[in-house]
Amino acid sequence: MKTKLSIVAFLSLIALLIVCCSNDETSNNDLQEEKVQTTVENYDFKGQPPLLWKKNKSEVTSKTIKFFEAEGPFIFDYMVDGCSPAPYLTVSGSGIASHLGLYSIINQGCYDSMSPILGTITAANGDEINTFIASAYLDENTGLWNYHYVIYNGTGNFEGAYGDIYMVGTLDFENFIWNLKGEGTINY
Repeated sequence: MKTKLSIVAFLSLIALLIVCCSNDETSNNDLQEEKVQTTVENYDFKGQPPLLWKKNKSEVTSKTIKFFEAEGPFIFDYMVDGCSPAPYLTVSGSGIASHLGLYSIINQGCYDSMSPILGTITAANGDEINTFIASAYLDENTGLWNYHYVIYNGTGNFEGAYGDIYMVGTLDFENFIWNLKGEGTINY
């Protein structure tokens, strides 16, 4: 009985966080849309570039997404054709975020400083958000990694989405585990 009550309390807390962290606004922001479009077009893709969102939306809903602490493994594979001598990076994991609930993530690509690391965030309801890593750097003062992800499309409710996600956290290169949290803005 205590386990069931604990689960109900935990789910209620998640629902409360999702509702309280909601920041909805509607805007007609062609400049922001053009900026993301240009970033995707100028990225030096090897292989299939990401699909681009529809540009004919007259109204755009903008939401702040808060990503609570998430973690998972990362793997470097040196045997993938097309990446050699660089490794192929696969990052996976899960966490909880406002508007998404319990989500899973996978990021993949050649780890060669030129190819995109493309990602998919899958929300609790199965809708997906497509991303790529626009920048990543280690802050020497804090020892924390900082990531800027660009949202360039999605499925379901997130079809045609665009925006930015900023994450910060640690990478454990001994155990190959990442731990990040952050927030971003998604427009769709």
